[in-house]
Amino acid sequence: MFIVHPTGIPRIAFHIFHRNRLFDSKALTSDVIMAASLPGIEGSKVTKEVVIKFRQKQNFTNNEPTMDNNCGFWNVERQQWVKDGKIVDANNSYITCSFNHLTNFATLFISDEPNKQHSNILKLLSTIGSSLSVACLSFTIVTFIFVPKTRTASKFRGSFLLANLSVALLLLNASLIVSDQAIVTSSKNACVIMAIVIYYSFLCSFQWMSIEAIVLLFIVFKSIYYMTKLSDRKVITTSLLWGWGVPLLVVGTIAGVELDVYRRMDGICWINQNQMLFVAVPAGVFVCLNFMVYCVSCHKVFKSQKVQTKNLMFSLTTFVTFGLAWGLLFGVYFSTSYNTRFIMQCMFVVFNSLQGVFLFMLYILRHKDVRHLISEQIRASVLSTT
Repeated sequence: MFIVHPTGIPRIAFHIFHRNRLFDSKALTSDVIMAASLPGIEGSKVTKEVVIKFRQKQNFTNNEPTMDNNCGFWNVERQQWVKDGKIVDANNSYITCSFNHLTNFATLFISDEPNKQHSNILKLLSTIGSSLSVACLSFTIVTFIFVPKTRTASKFRGSFLLANLSVALLLLNASLIVSDQAIVTSSKNACVIMAIVIYYSFLCSFQWMSIEAIVLLFIVFKSIYYMTKLSDRKVITTSLLWGWGVPLLVVGTIAGVELDVYRRMDGICWINQNQMLFVAVPAGVFVCLNFMVYCVSCHKVFKSQKVQTKNLMFSLTTFVTFGLAWGLLFGVYFSTSYNTRFIMQCMFVVFNSLQGVFLFMLYILRHKDVRHLISEQIRASVLSTT
């Protein structure tokens, strides 16, 4: 079908597909697929928004809590539906979508996505938690840098590991906040770069949490510790290579082989939806390994240490340091109830976005001697300036 200008030149062409054999129809809630194009103009260069109204499928009900309508288009290159545009109006019979480019449009629903209200709640929780963690992690790092007594010979190894974990988590939380800004999402190249930075900091965080687990295992089992006789220099060199070098190699290799892994069409600066194994596999492996070390260490300490308060504090500190709250992700994936899944999502966002806050409270605020060293250093700095 063509809409023709009085001069005889087609202004816009519509193609209606009543059968969807060429498309993946499982995600569709509209009864037809419509393609629209302007002769001589690429779809991405349309300056005014295009509003299209679709009729819902007869067997679709908007009352289903796990279903969420979205406007989308068929990406020819990727051969898949991609969310795009915005919903102008919707009811059980019709849905109206507004787009800023012309291609194959249809309404799209993804059953595992939260509704808009829940999405906004999760976004708010994440922003608040990450912002607080950025502040607390920054203070933790500054403490180790400018208070020399926190990294004396007996404390150096622990301070070094915690400082690097704090840097990795700081990079992760800060990049997550920046990735949501319009200046990043509006540029495809900037979004790809930010996706790479987030993935790198994500891997680094897990690497340093695993290093903390391995070092604690050596300390708890003193026979292994004395048998290896690792010097601080060896620990530092090995840790730097494992914590920062290995993730850099992984991220760089992926980018060099297939940069599209970091490209998404929905404006989110993160791993492509079809490549989430790059996230799930390392997260699952590290969480399982750290959890095993956590259980073994706690059993050993609880068996030898009779003071229960110290045992509980050791258990809490280890749980936070090892990042075991990431295990809530299993609850999110395997929840059968929509409400249960949303609760698990909230818990996952809160506990993991606040990991930096918990580390600050457990390693800085909780220790009286560390607080004393900080106040002593501040007092000395003030006196030296006056």
